[in-house]
Formats: sequence, C-alpha cells, structure tokens
Amino acid sequence: MLKQSFFIGLILTFLIFTGSSSAQANDYLEEIKTNTDYMKLQEMRELEKLIYLRTNPVSGPPVKKTKDYDYYHTQIMILNFYTDYYKYIEPNETLLKKYNSKKIALCQKALKLQPESPKIISIMADGYLNMINGFFQGLKQKRMTNQLILMANSLDPSEPQLLYTIAKRELFINANINQAIMRLNELIQINPNNCFYLTFLGISYIKKNDLSKAKNTLMAALLLSPNNALARKELRNLQALILDKINGP
Repeated sequence: MLKQSFFIGLILTFLIFTGSSSAQANDYLEEIKTNTDYMKLQEMRELEKLIYLRTNPVSGPPVKKTKDYDYYHTQIMILNFYTDYYKYIEPNETLLKKYNSKKIALCQKALKLQPESPKIISIMADGYLNMINGFFQGLKQKRMTNQLILMANSLDPSEPQLLYTIAKRELFINANINQAIMRLNELIQINPNNCFYLTFLGISYIKKNDLSKAKNTLMAALLLSPNNALARKELRNLQALILDKINGP
C-alpha cells in the first residue's frame, strides 16, 4: 500500500511539473478508478489538487482558467466518483446532494460545448437517478433519467457510462434484476477490475437468490478493494441468508 501511494505521489508530481493537460489528468483518473484503491477518496482529492495547481500556479503571473470541454469532463468524472461513494459506499445525504448538484450543473455546461456526448448525457442521467427518493417524490427525476438514457442510447448504446447508469436504474429503481445483471456483466467484460461493477453484480445475485454467484462476486470485489465497505456489508447479509437457509424455518 505504501509503495502504491508513493508511486501515485510520483505520478502527480510528474504531471504537475511537466505541465500536463487535463486530458492527461483524465487518463490518470481512469487508472485510479480501476485500481485496488478505487474505494478510497485520497487519490481523488490528490487529483483535485493537481487540477487546482494546473489552473492556479503557486508563482508567476495569473493564468486564466481554460474551462473547455476537457476541463469540465475531468471535474465531472471526479464528482461522479464522489456521488457514487456517498450514495452507496459511505452514505451521506448532505455530501451526496452537494456533489450531485455540482455534477448536474457541470454536465449542463459541458453539453453546451459538446451536446452529443453520450458519456456526459449518461452521467447527467445518473445525477437525476441519484435524486429519486420514493415514488411520488421522484416522478420528475425518474422522467428526466429515462429521457437522458434514451438520448444517450440513441448516440452510442455501447457507452460504458450509459450501461452503468441503466444497471443502477434497473437494480435500485425498477427492480429488473435480470436486466441489471446483463448490463453489469457487459461492463465487467469491458473492465473486470471495477469494484462498483462487481459489488452491484453481487447485490443483483442476492436479489435473484443466486447466493453462490453472489458470494463469489462480492469476494472478487473485496479482493480488488479490501476497503469496499458496501461489498463487506452485503457479504455479511449474504452469510446471514445462507445460515437461515441451512437452519431452516
């Protein structure tokens, strides 16, 4: 773990002092989101520092911030991580609302620059998905989620962020477990080391009562990310279910 943190620190220092662009920061962000520390926030905060230093140099004349699509994309990806974290991993309604509102606002700005970006449209759909709270309270948000998903699907039905948003909608809102499992398996084919994909797939198998697959999938998520509190919690719930089955009524 120390070696990995040291390595991450070296990458950040290199990026800062070699004048890396936010496009390179995006590449680094994607790497963070697939490594074994995906469930930790420290790396994301370091990336925010990197972006801040690139737009607010410590010395020298002030530099105008270049708020182009690339800039917004990086910020949106960071916020997308935060909203997932504070909704599913360490639930915090206040922080979720804060980061989710920022995410939707930045998606709107990014879409003014690239209105046909299926990735940003899908992340915006995820933002509205996060706002669904109960049946009647979430009607508007559910409608916006569905409209944005349809829009992204018309542009690129294979966009991973779209598949991810659909999987979460089917798992947590529509209770369409088979559809969620299908989408999550598609995503795992693309990126087998994403802890969120594996965790949500494990939850899907629990809901389907396929306890053996649920256990294997959640264990795989924990092997990739030992700090994955959600996978750990679901594994405890799963073990209780298995014991109930063994003990009978």
